[in-house]
Amino acid sequence: MSVDHLPREQLRALQSRKLGAQIERLRSNPFYKARLANIASKGSPLDALKSIEPIDKHQLLTDQNAEPPYGQRLNVPKRDVAMTHTTAGTSGLGQEIHGLTWRDVEAAGYLSSFAFRWAGLRYGDPAAFNVGFSNSSGGNAMLRGIQAVGNTPYLIAQAGFEERLSILAKADPVGMYGTPSAINGLLRTARDIGFDIRRNLPSLKFLLTSAEPFPIEWALRMEEAWGARLFEDYGATQSASSICASCCERGAVVDGQRGHMHLFEWSFVFEILDPETREPVRDGEWGELFITTLDKEASPLLRFGTRDRVKYTGTRCGCGRELMCIESGSITRYDDMMKIKGQNVWPADMEKALFGLAEVREFSGEVAIGPKGRDELYLRVALTERGEALEKRAADDIRAAFKAQFNVSPVLTFVDVTELPQWTTPEKKSRRFVDTRQKGLAQ
Repeated sequence: MSVDHLPREQLRALQSRKLGAQIERLRSNPFYKARLANIASKGSPLDALKSIEPIDKHQLLTDQNAEPPYGQRLNVPKRDVAMTHTTAGTSGLGQEIHGLTWRDVEAAGYLSSFAFRWAGLRYGDPAAFNVGFSNSSGGNAMLRGIQAVGNTPYLIAQAGFEERLSILAKADPVGMYGTPSAINGLLRTARDIGFDIRRNLPSLKFLLTSAEPFPIEWALRMEEAWGARLFEDYGATQSASSICASCCERGAVVDGQRGHMHLFEWSFVFEILDPETREPVRDGEWGELFITTLDKEASPLLRFGTRDRVKYTGTRCGCGRELMCIESGSITRYDDMMKIKGQNVWPADMEKALFGLAEVREFSGEVAIGPKGRDELYLRVALTERGEALEKRAADDIRAAFKAQFNVSPVLTFVDVTELPQWTTPEKKSRRFVDTRQKGLAQ
């Protein structure tokens, strides 16, 4: 029987065995030694896990800064690290660095393959994805995930949207991965240039997406326009540098309602906890997702708090699997992070960059779906002085700062300060950035 179809009782037994072995491996690890000092060797490891203090991003960064590059949590000799993955965010705290052994690398591909197989990819099928390659985990995990099913994927992220469509027409893929913004932008471009998607991509059966929430109306519209079913996956660099949850064969929208993603519990222990009480949420409730890795060798984590806000939807599905599920298309963050064109960007960092320029007096920002169907960052900026030359210099400074720090090019408009919200009283909290992409995708 495949691990994703294990009965609930057998699945929990597998988790318990793996977790017990992982805890024993980490007892002498300098990062975990104190955390595990009072964990009994006897009894259920799953019960013992609840008494371990959760880990957060700040603790990981403190650890790796004290002993760079991987921190004391590295549980293999440095010579055994085959690949490194970094988190994509520019939170102001820094990027986490996670080491992987060759076994970890191959496991990441194996896990990611479930998302593609559940979506309908089969041996020999061509697939394409809109992911660039860097030290982040996304592109590498998806490449290996498609290869694990049995084919080499078409990489199209390096091209503009029009050229991507041309590559897709030649490749005629069965499936394609892209963020909601990328999928939406490709559709808008196709319509602008008269590219007939259904005629030029006759073999397309599925679209796989992640990284951004989306409205049901958008999902249904994409399925109709592309002639393909929409699926969603979820992954975290901290987990296994791989996909660790995905929609099953039923898809991201089922009978006009949000579907759900199955959590890959055979390789992780997932907890969905109330962020205030740290108690498990019930079916239908929202909570923060915590992840414990069961198989990762180089940089294992116990009870890592993702800060991702997810809706728990139980352990029953029409597909027959008994894995924990979270609602599809609705994952957001408990903090203010926004993902813009694939980059994790925090409003506080953008405010710091703008107000670090002496000529900027005030501003407001909006992340929206632009006229080409892609996500755009719009900035309305008031300067300390007006004038064409001053605006040109300020525009150059702002674009250079945003490109360097966030890899995002904003669309700028200069206005008088009276046209912007005024944040003059302490009881009126400033909210200079708004995200209207869900509204834009629904139109």
